[in-house]
Amino acid sequence: MKEVQNHVYFGIKTLKNSLTYQFFKHSWTIIKSYWKQSKVPENFIKSFENEYVEKPVEWHYGCAFPGKSRTNNSLESANRVLKDHFGRKAHNIKEFIAKLKDFFRELSSKEKTNFPQEFDYDKKIKKEAEAIVINKDFLTHEGTGDLIFYYPRKGIDKNQLQAKLNKHVARPELPKDINHIFDCWGNFRSLDKIIGVCNCSYYAKYAYCKHSLALQIMEGSMNDPQLKKKKTPGRKPLLKKALEK
Repeated sequence: MKEVQNHVYFGIKTLKNSLTYQFFKHSWTIIKSYWKQSKVPENFIKSFENEYVEKPVEWHYGCAFPGKSRTNNSLESANRVLKDHFGRKAHNIKEFIAKLKDFFRELSSKEKTNFPQEFDYDKKIKKEAEAIVINKDFLTHEGTGDLIFYYPRKGIDKNQLQAKLNKHVARPELPKDINHIFDCWGNFRSLDKIIGVCNCSYYAKYAYCKHSLALQIMEGSMNDPQLKKKKTPGRKPLLKKALEK
């Protein structure tokens, strides 16, 4: 499927980035038709629809609040600890209780989890946020004023920015076809200045992104994007200088 993988990836990304269930279902009808026109194998389309669209398991970004995990990785990591402790083998009840007692004893002796006072942002994202502010990459539109900032995706011709932004702002609630998705939903990320929420996929996954951090830098609530900690005074030296009184 190498000859059609770009079409498949674009369709999956569109579905993943859906912010509402209505948009997800509507987009699937467009993506399905687009895949058929792009000669994606019929058996793949049917399998994808049965396993990832029709099943009552929502995996798009709009199905949960920002920052919430959409996978069971954390649950499985805890299960792995138990499985490794019990050797991944079945035990009778007497052996199980004895090993479970050892497990709790070992767990209770470990260092407790520390909750940091400040959120530790990704260094790469902080640098990208600082670059947005320095380069003044945010755009505004007269239709939304200063309430919403728009960030263009890479590769857009500067001479076409305003025309594409006009399409983005004037877009309807749901797309009409595959070209409409690309022109009106794929060219800009919208950042609500009042509540600091962005509609990019990174924000939906981590509850922050380079756009929201750039807004914090601009507003002065995050003066140092690298969060460099200033040196604090250490303990007083034990030895004094020879000539010091």
